[in-house]
Amino acid sequence: MLMPFLTNVLYTVHQWVSHSSGDEKVQESSDITETTNLDLADIVTSKQRKIRYSRNYDPEYFHTPVLDIDVPAMLVPSSTPGNHHLYIDVPMTWSQYKRLLNVMCEVGILEPGYVNASKERGFTAVKLPWIRKEINLCNTWAVKLVLLKVWPV
Repeated sequence: MLMPFLTNVLYTVHQWVSHSSGDEKVQESSDITETTNLDLADIVTSKQRKIRYSRNYDPEYFHTPVLDIDVPAMLVPSSTPGNHHLYIDVPMTWSQYKRLLNVMCEVGILEPGYVNASKERGFTAVKLPWIRKEINLCNTWAVKLVLLKVWPV
């Protein structure tokens, strides 16, 4: 599993403050100190450590999503290594859902082809976790080349 502990900014929290929701949060920036020592860190942020520079040479930090999701959600590996299916149990209208899909596509989380096909059919879809992709070896160039070497035409 990808964990951003080595690439994202870490902080040590000096004072936690409780909220009425039961969650604890950091009150002010003076309550935290940046650290590179994972043993001393209490929180990991979305901000990556590596600074990139824009065309006018201004420093710019990039962020990787690090989210505190307060709804039921599940990330399930797909049959393609390194890919996943995300299930979030939050009902929304089709209009709201299309906005979510568009933003996720814009930032590179979803592929444009998947988003466009989903919009055309009116829903997103993924294979069930126990369904695997079929591999048709006869349609791959590598197999055709091997077969041509074994059985020249």
